[in-house]
Amino acid sequence: VPSNRPAAKIGCLLSFSPYRATAPAKPQLVDRAEEWGVATMSADCRGLCHSEGTFEPWDPQLVDDADDLLSWIAAQPWSNGRVVMVGGSYPGNTQLAAMRSGNRALVACAPSVITFDPYPINFQNGILIPQFFQKWHTGLAGSNSWDRLAAHPTRDAWWRARASLRNLRSSKARAFY
Repeated sequence: VPSNRPAAKIGCLLSFSPYRATAPAKPQLVDRAEEWGVATMSADCRGLCHSEGTFEPWDPQLVDDADDLLSWIAAQPWSNGRVVMVGGSYPGNTQLAAMRSGNRALVACAPSVITFDPYPINFQNGILIPQFFQKWHTGLAGSNSWDRLAAHPTRDAWWRARASLRNLRSSKARAFY
């Protein structure tokens, strides 16, 4: 948050991403957010860029991570407790995770290019289809993570946990598609 923050508490525009969100490049929408009078924040998913831990795509832990992040933002002295999330592709999926957390700080999101169920983008009729997602997956999470994914060719509990929409309906956030 800039040192010249206003006396009034402000909302936050959040991007939660595995794509080096906290790298030095200026985040998208910063200019518009300043125009709108809101703070901007970019956060890396667990285990990526400046974040501790290990990244596992579609890990159910993402729901808890999103909840912790939203609670932290809402508790900041500059925050009015209202967060809006933006982003497409995996950052769109982080918005679903945030909605699933049920955290009241999330008031709106605009997910795009998302999947509720990652199984069919990795398997068809129980056969692994590595064309695109193996490169994406191993590039972010490593080959051991890909091997764990490949070890689940059927829609077992491992996949059901990643496709869970638990609590999505209880979210108070408005979603714009």
